[in-house]
Amino acid sequence: MNQIILGFSVEPNSEVKESLNQGDDSVTWIGGDIIYHIIDQFEEWKEKTKEDMDAAARENLVYPGKLLYLENHTFRNKGPAIVGMRVLGGRVHLGQRLMKLDGTPVGQVKSLRSRASEDLKEAKQGEEIAVAVMGPTVGRHIEELDEFYVDIPESHVPRLAKVELTELEKEILEDIVRLHRKDDHFWGRRHVG
Repeated sequence: MNQIILGFSVEPNSEVKESLNQGDDSVTWIGGDIIYHIIDQFEEWKEKTKEDMDAAARENLVYPGKLLYLENHTFRNKGPAIVGMRVLGGRVHLGQRLMKLDGTPVGQVKSLRSRASEDLKEAKQGEEIAVAVMGPTVGRHIEELDEFYVDIPESHVPRLAKVELTELEKEILEDIVRLHRKDDHFWGRRHVG
């Protein structure tokens, strides 16, 4: 929790000084003898705190994404299936679920690796990566050149409407919503949370 204490022409008390000396980042002290400077510093703190909170909220948001299973890029068939993919649009993040273009669930992303064998938390449009997907068996559930969507939780749809998306991400989101609305007309329209 972000806490701030403002002081005009006063010094912080011993409890506040102790918190500040211990490096407690949750408490911020702004003080001085000129009220306008205190207000300016407070406005800066408030803006930075809001940006940090928005960034944290975006980190937990499932963004639209579309992937292509590359030909001749099967590294393991199952348990988890590890295949080479290109992110055609949007992004994919660890832990997200994938589905086929017809809405059939595929599985969950367990790991992402770059061509340099670095573990990634996220891959964005244009990147080619190795993806470990728990659930499918290559040749039975998924095939080379299949395309997949990142399956977005229904509660994230209204939140995505407030985030700046690229035109391609908007198109992918519309496709995913359209797929889900085949089974549930109100999917993504309900106010959740």
